[in-house]
Amino acid sequence: MFHQRLGCSSISFRHQRDLATALHTISGLGFEEIDLGALPGVCDHVPYVLDAEAVEAVAAVVRESGLRVRSVNGDVGDLNTTLDADARLERERHLEMLLSLAAKTGAKALVLPCGATDHEPVGSLEGDIETVGAQLIHASERAKEFGVELWTESLHYFRLCWNTERAQLLADQLTGSNVGIVMDFSHIVASGGNPVDFVERFGDRITHVHLRDAVPATETGPGNINLSIGNGQADFAAGLSALRDIGYTGHFSLELETRDVTHDERPAATAKAGIFITDLIQYPPAHHSRSIMTTIQRTAVLTGATSERGIGLTTARRYAAQGWGVVILDLDGEKSAKVAAEIGNEFNVPAFGYEINVADEASVARAQAAVAAEVSAGNLPVVGALANIAGITSPVPFLETTLELWHKVMDVNATGTYLVTKAFLPDMIANGWGRIVNMSSVSAQRGGGVFGKVPYSAAKAAILGFTKALAREIGETGVTVNAITPGAVDTNIRVGSTQEQEDAINAGIPLGRNATTEEVAAVITFLSSEDSAYLTGTTIDINGGSHIH
Repeated sequence: MFHQRLGCSSISFRHQRDLATALHTISGLGFEEIDLGALPGVCDHVPYVLDAEAVEAVAAVVRESGLRVRSVNGDVGDLNTTLDADARLERERHLEMLLSLAAKTGAKALVLPCGATDHEPVGSLEGDIETVGAQLIHASERAKEFGVELWTESLHYFRLCWNTERAQLLADQLTGSNVGIVMDFSHIVASGGNPVDFVERFGDRITHVHLRDAVPATETGPGNINLSIGNGQADFAAGLSALRDIGYTGHFSLELETRDVTHDERPAATAKAGIFITDLIQYPPAHHSRSIMTTIQRTAVLTGATSERGIGLTTARRYAAQGWGVVILDLDGEKSAKVAAEIGNEFNVPAFGYEINVADEASVARAQAAVAAEVSAGNLPVVGALANIAGITSPVPFLETTLELWHKVMDVNATGTYLVTKAFLPDMIANGWGRIVNMSSVSAQRGGGVFGKVPYSAAKAAILGFTKALAREIGETGVTVNAITPGAVDTNIRVGSTQEQEDAINAGIPLGRNATTEEVAAVITFLSSEDSAYLTGTTIDINGGSHIH
């Protein structure tokens, strides 16, 4: 669901005092990597008083979660403060424990701050920064003994090196060392800096990137670093583009220590940010703008989106996470409304659900009218995407296929796609923008061979012809029409298949597994985006290599 280089800091869920609970939440959202917060006063998941037993206990919790650790974000005290002998020994002991924790959790690095939580130096600014640099270089030499790297988050709006100029002074002190720099968008913006300028200045030293939004200081108040992505002034599109331009290959972490959402809203806000940043990492940012996260401009209509294990429900949630309004159309109107309400509440987007029989023209007309009424009333933005997902299959051999079964499979899959598209297309054309994504199948290309037999393959093949012809006919209207052809997917559509059938299917997939619904949903939402503007009449295979042509 999220880019493999994008993780989530445990600090994002610091309100969940138990580390195992926080990691379970992060894993449940779909992240595979974390930054482990070990900062006293910021995140209490890791005891500040660390000994070998505590280190092993924390490492065991992390191992149990199955999550990768990119870095441990720790603190060994104010690095620009002169210590007596006993205090130096205690700092060294704590540094060893943090490095041991990093090593035992498989982290790439330990991250230390860039000085005390005070802009005023203890002595002279130059002397303090020289002291901080010497301490960080010493820590990096110790880190080598544990097989990890040492990074520092600089600049940091609340610490000694709080702006670009002081960050530069520290970077100069670190020249020739192995100390990497962690770039944090929120601290840069809060200090009045520009992430693009930061990349241009420190690019070859940046080893990790923290992501959170912020606003700069004003005459009446300080900068605010505790904002959800999209609620501040950080230009993530430009910043990530600058990182791409310099060849940055490191990782990113959502460090959402935010105070503009409730704890109940935090998981959905994190997922929403994750999808937004994933798109920025994965695709060139020419069409991205900050409004993606803050302005709901269009509605996505989906048919067949109430099944708990279905592609439709996963896609509806992904649309909502990207800021779309959502309409769910399914046979069970009550369930459609319930699922839509849950999605709307979770992602804070307008969402409605209605009954539809996609094979019945009158039912389709009623559903379209209901959606149009909500748009006219201002309760939904205009419809910008239609995902024709509703479908049924049949494993019945051809000679046992009745005419009734033939019509049923053709009506739901092919006729349903025709009727729903015909109902929603006129408004898209009138608005000059639209994305239609039709669900076909690898069975249409291979002539079956998965689970569905002749009626299913014929219906899905009809959808491919429909997609190409319609795309050609309406090409100048601003509406694109594309199809996807999933292979085996972990959904309910193959309920009733035998283990022997499942084993035979997997044996013919080079990747050796079924697709997840998230992987299919990612393609559907991409085909609904601005980034797919030059794709129409195309078919995208999602089959793990089971049909290479």
